[in-house]
Amino acid sequence: MKKGLALLLVVAMIFSLAACGKKPAEDKKEKTSEKVETKEDKKEEAKEEVKEDVKEDVKEEKPEVKEADERILKMILTVVCKDLEKYINGDKTIIEMDIAPYIKDGRTMIPIRYLAEALEMKVSWDAKTRTVFLEDDNFKIEIPVDTNKIIVNGEERESDVMPEIKSGRTMLPIANIARALGLRDGENIFWDPVEKKATIIRKLQNK
Repeated sequence: MKKGLALLLVVAMIFSLAACGKKPAEDKKEKTSEKVETKEDKKEEAKEEVKEDVKEDVKEEKPEVKEADERILKMILTVVCKDLEKYINGDKTIIEMDIAPYIKDGRTMIPIRYLAEALEMKVSWDAKTRTVFLEDDNFKIEIPVDTNKIIVNGEERESDVMPEIKSGRTMLPIANIARALGLRDGENIFWDPVEKKATIIRKLQNK
């Protein structure tokens, strides 16, 4: 009996030792697998961070959409001179008029057609109503030559000087036309009393 009990105890001890020996190994495997998963997770996170950084860099490098460039138009007219000087962004062109500007009652009278065409406006004449029409993308101006009215986009305004016909050209003070286009004295319209020169500056959009 004693021998049998001793054998049983020995067997029990062997099994218990075997069981205890397996658990640490399994624990190690589980811990190792956890470590592997953690490294893989870190790699994935690093990849995602790189992707996000790349996306942000790409967004930052995208060029901004620029609006249409503006052209700066400058015109210079001199009293008793038939040459109209036109500058677009500094590039000079001389337009020869068939009648020179002149001064009447302290106002510089210029041929409407030459001024309007230099401002890149369309010019037309209605012989029945004796009206000059000036048009571009933003303005429609009507000038009935037998009145002192200037009609801008349907709004009627009064001019302090009536137009007059001279050598077949409709003449009007340069400042009146410029103001009808929204230009202002001292900002877009300049007068040099010594040189007797009128200068008009206007911004134009590229088409």
